[in-house]
Amino acid sequence: MGQTSSAFMEEEEEKLIINNIQSHIYYKFINCLFIHKIDQRVLDDQFNVFCEKYKIQNHTELYSFFVFIKEKTTHSYHKFTVDDTMLIGNLFMFVIYYMKLNSLFAYMNRVLYLMMTTNKMRLSIKGCSFDEESKDFDTNTDLLIEETMDNQEKLEKMLHLNKKIENISKQMNFDYVYKVESNVYHDYDGDVLNFGLVA
Repeated sequence: MGQTSSAFMEEEEEKLIINNIQSHIYYKFINCLFIHKIDQRVLDDQFNVFCEKYKIQNHTELYSFFVFIKEKTTHSYHKFTVDDTMLIGNLFMFVIYYMKLNSLFAYMNRVLYLMMTTNKMRLSIKGCSFDEESKDFDTNTDLLIEETMDNQEKLEKMLHLNKKIENISKQMNFDYVYKVESNVYHDYDGDVLNFGLVA
């Protein structure tokens, strides 16, 4: 995978850019986007049109990667499960294309806010279920609070990513054929994607 580089983003004004997408947020966001019931034939048709329009060379590998993320229920990867940065970038481009085509930004906001509410309720319900006489009460409570806060932080990052994708989609012109530029580097918290589109 490539190294982080200022040269990659040196002409930001000429590109549509989203920087610093952590790998576990990338996986979870894509998985959550496709929670809703989808007509698989329509989805496949839109995927094929996307690949043809943007001349995607790794069509089969891209679809396999997409299905893996879509159908797996839990994602906590701090490292991308593929080494091909173009594959990672192309799938993110499809996510932007798909969300713009189907106007899914408000929907995604609702899903994420619902998940945040459920996450908070989980803390209340499970917290009440512990036996206060148990010597493990404090330990269990601390672990639950830590897990809940971690989930909340991830959901907030996904909401922020949804807003960034929406902003990029507003600048996109479907008459243009965009080129994907993607760069993956590793920091203290795992793999990170820098993503750009050039018309």
